[in-house]
Formats: sequence, C-alpha cells, structure tokens
Amino acid sequence: MTLQEQKQLALKKITDSQIVDLAVKNYIDPNYLKGFDEVEGSGIGFSDYTGRMLIQFEPSWMKRFLLQDKEPVTGTWLNNGIGNQTVEYKAFEAACQSDKEAAMKSCSIGMMQVMGFHFKDLGFSSVQNMWSYADQSEINQLNLGVEFIKSNPVLYKAVKEKNSSVVAYYYNGAGYLALAKKLHELPYDKRLDNAYNKFSSASTIHKTTTTVNIRRGAGVSFDLAGDPLRVNTVVSILGYHNDWTHVAVVATGITGWVYSKYIN
Repeated sequence: MTLQEQKQLALKKITDSQIVDLAVKNYIDPNYLKGFDEVEGSGIGFSDYTGRMLIQFEPSWMKRFLLQDKEPVTGTWLNNGIGNQTVEYKAFEAACQSDKEAAMKSCSIGMMQVMGFHFKDLGFSSVQNMWSYADQSEINQLNLGVEFIKSNPVLYKAVKEKNSSVVAYYYNGAGYLALAKKLHELPYDKRLDNAYNKFSSASTIHKTTTTVNIRRGAGVSFDLAGDPLRVNTVVSILGYHNDWTHVAVVATGITGWVYSKYIN
C-alpha cells in the first residue's frame, strides 16, 4: 500500500471507546462484544497488506443462487476454500463474472463476517449498499454484526446473558462442535468464553466510596441491576461511557453501571 492508502486505512480502524459505546447502546457487555469480535474476525476488518475489507467467499451459496436461475454452474471459483485475502478476492472476482450480485451475497464480510444475503434483514435496499456501508469503517462492520444478532431474539438474549453455547449455535451454525472436532480446534463457544475472560481479566480492581446504585445501563434512566452496592464493595472495571463506569462485582459476578465519581 502507498502511504496515502495507509493513512486512509488508519481512519477506518475501530477504537476501544467505539466498541464500548456500541455495546452500551445495545445492552451488551463490552468485554463480551470485544471477545466476540476477536473470535469472529480476529479484531480487524481490513487487510493490513491489501487495505481491502476482509471477505470469505462461499462457493456453496453461490451455487444455490445460480441454480435458482436454472443456469449451468461453472467457474474457477467452485473449488474455493478458506484462503488468504488474495485467494478470496480472486475467487470472488471470478464469481462476479457470472453474477456480481450473487457473488456479493455469497460472501461473509468485515469484522463480524456477516453474510451478504442478509442485507434485507439488516435494512439495506441492496447487497451493494450493505457492502458499501461495511467498507466505510470497522465500527460499521461491528454494527452490522450487532444488528444481525438483534435480528434473532434468541441469539440477542444469549449474547446479553453471555450464554456462549447458544451464541455459537446461532452465529456459527448447529454443527459448530463437529466442525471444531474436524479441524482439531477449540469449539466456538469455548473460544468466546476464553476471549471474554481475557478482556475481563485485563480490567482493574477498585472499590466503591459510598453506597451506590448499580444500573443496567450508563444513566439514571436504566433499571437497577441489583441491590445497591455498599461502601468498599470490590469491583472490576470493565469499561467506561461518559460519566459512568461499567463494573463487575467481584463477590457476586453481577455486572452493571455505576456513576464514576463513586469509585475510587
């Protein structure tokens, strides 16, 4: 990449505060969303080598879309597996020669690897518009993932409750355990839990300075997450949003938001 391209790519990168803000707005534990992002897309949405948005072209979906039109299915893209981004884009561009819209619908894109054919469910008028939105920034890509999660009430509830086995079933597929065994890797749900624990353990320990309410969101308009915390309650800091601090109560594991000035 040229220096100018590197500067443009830097402007697309996500920040920690953006992740926290998106998580808070959607009632998701910021550290769980960070872990989810890391497991699904390694925490990045653009190739540092090419500068292009990360994609995974899925030949099986392309074949389905072409067969709907009753066209003969041919092309060098048919045998695409999981390769580097140069390989993925080569297969994608070959598929575009047959049907560009079908090819775009047959790719998972960005940080959260959302499939293109979900564009209508996510409020886009075309798959091209969804791609354009995701190509603007990593925060847009993460937001696509959150909106996809919210489109399935069972999945959304599981994410809010950090129920990783249910999350894995709906986000990675019913065969996620068999796939992990086949690939000799840790199952998706275990990787989610490990990533969440990693980000949570990096949080610092503090105490409350007075009796204070703990809420489900960053503001007094949110419901209480539990009984008021007594003075000197030990909490782990999970994140920040404006004048509020996201905490986990060490003794009980309850998570919620406390007004920052009441934590030492």
